[in-house]
Amino acid sequence: MSMRTISLHDGHTVDLYQSMHELPAQRHSEFQCRLVQAGGIGSTMVDVTKHFERLAQFLAAGRTEDATEELAHLHYAFNYCLEQFSPASLAFGCLVASVDGTATATKVEDDGLRQLLDRLSGWGLTQGMVEDICQDVKKNCKPS
Repeated sequence: MSMRTISLHDGHTVDLYQSMHELPAQRHSEFQCRLVQAGGIGSTMVDVTKHFERLAQFLAAGRTEDATEELAHLHYAFNYCLEQFSPASLAFGCLVASVDGTATATKVEDDGLRQLLDRLSGWGLTQGMVEDICQDVKKNCKPS
């Protein structure tokens, strides 16, 4: 199993799984779930706007079932935005194997992931790093 190590401020290091197929089974499921949430629902005002646009298109076309589903996605995206809940960042948290040489918990939960991300952000983890690493892991998703 190969790890990717990133260095943050003050000498802190984070070891990350490089492939979703290396993740423990529970983390793999959680990682996949968070990616689906990030891609299909989102958590930014841009995502909310896109849902409003699609909702309007479905209503104009008389596609009420699609409009109902889009309204639910809009609701979730808006709530995620208000709660500062980022599924993409939580997906990244699932990739963290250890921090400063100490293994992270095998089972991942929202509160634990949020605390981990808060700590890493304080040490210089950026949203750009999160997005780049998650994209790399998605590209490396060839089964072993």
